[in-house]
Amino acid sequence: RPAALPLILCVLLFAGCASQPEKPARLPLRGFSLAMPAEIRHERTWVVAQHTPERLILGKPGRFDGESFALQAFLVQLPPFRSDEALQQYAQTAQRREMDAARFRVVRHEVMPYDKGTGRCALSHLEVEDRGDPSATGPAVNMRLETLTLTCAHPQNAAAGINVAYLHRHFPEDRDPRFLETGTLLLKGLDYEANP
Repeated sequence: RPAALPLILCVLLFAGCASQPEKPARLPLRGFSLAMPAEIRHERTWVVAQHTPERLILGKPGRFDGESFALQAFLVQLPPFRSDEALQQYAQTAQRREMDAARFRVVRHEVMPYDKGTGRCALSHLEVEDRGDPSATGPAVNMRLETLTLTCAHPQNAAAGINVAYLHRHFPEDRDPRFLETGTLLLKGLDYEANP
């Protein structure tokens, strides 16, 4: 039946268009943008807690009591670096400097170069034990905070740093076995934009 052929071709064409995945929404910031995390069936939705030209904070509760996830992105001023190793050292030092040593005990801290195509980047995997506020009374709560942080010098302006971090706060027994896989996928959502 030659008359049925155009109808079949139209149905196949529309079916092919309908099966194309939607591109995730982009969250623009000054000098870069980040893909909005995809919705995952049977998981809570990401909520935008703060979105300015310089800072983005997304969060969502986890499956267990006390568990939460966050995705943060912000601009930082970077000193000049002569090597990838210097940027890695900077990223590691900056993270340790931000921690309260009385509250947090470092379990793991690995920093390595990260290829983002253009621009110099360092990828940090940090896991700390959160012993709670040392000035608080009552029993200490042993929580873990695991972060995967990407620190990049913008390719158009090396002094403009971009810091994107995926965080998981949880009890030790509720560790996410897919943390690195999920975090790496979220960090790949970073795109450079003009005018950092």
